Amino acid sequence: MRIVCCDDEAAQVALLHRYIDRYAEEKKITAEVMEYADCDTLWWDLQDGLDAGLLLLDIEIKAQDGPTPMSGIALAKKMREAKMPYPVCFVTGIRDHVFEGYDVDAIGYLLKPYEKEQIFKILDKAFALYRAPKRYVFLQAEKERVKVEADDILAVEAQAHDCIVHLKEGTAEQGQVLTVRQGFQRLCEEMDAALSCSGEAQAFLTRIHRSFAVNMKNILRVTKDACVAEGNRSFPVARGNRDAVMQAFIAANRPAEGEDA
Repeated sequence: MRIVCCDDEAAQVALLHRYIDRYAEEKKITAEVMEYADCDTLWWDLQDGLDAGLLLLDIEIKAQDGPTPMSGIALAKKMREAKMPYPVCFVTGIRDHVFEGYDVDAIGYLLKPYEKEQIFKILDKAFALYRAPKRYVFLQAEKERVKVEADDILAVEAQAHDCIVHLKEGTAEQGQVLTVRQGFQRLCEEMDAALSCSGEAQAFLTRIHRSFAVNMKNILRVTKDACVAEGNRSFPVARGNRDAVMQAFIAANRPAEGEDA
């Protein structure tokens, strides 16, 4: 797996590289490391086809002699707008910055100064994603059965006797929504049964309203009355569900134990 380290501090990049090499040696796996001192150069290479199993991006890139460089946050936003799915982990020395990563679906953050356990947990998560098989559901739409990747599902909406399945942009031939000939409760239960991992406490879908359930992993922010996904697509939260929905959002995006050490 290729891992990209982007930080304007050469010593920090070298330290990350050493930890990655040590991880690969202990796990007996292959990890190719690419080093970048600025996000602008990395962005050009990504557009030219560079792929990676993990990008470690410094949130703040300091200006040298020239224009203000692109930050790690700005690069991650460009990647998501360009539909680049590569996992991102942010590197920062300021704890308050870490919550910015949720807007671009970051898998975590590394807080300087680094510790071995902190970095190894992020690498464990990245390699698990790299190896994980894609999960699919089969939905009855109109007169055909449609295979949909689970990670492309944003939400399920009840509409009369049918359901509307909301999808990520550009992820299905049918467009951003799919009409399914099935009742809301039954469809949600079948998706949960098919997609929830064995022993996983949280179901695949989170009920936020009597007519809406969302894939919380694809929600970018939660307001007092809505869950908001990519493209500012909003799904209503029932007043009585606000606290539970916020807790589900936090749980879905919580860094792994030890990441904030």
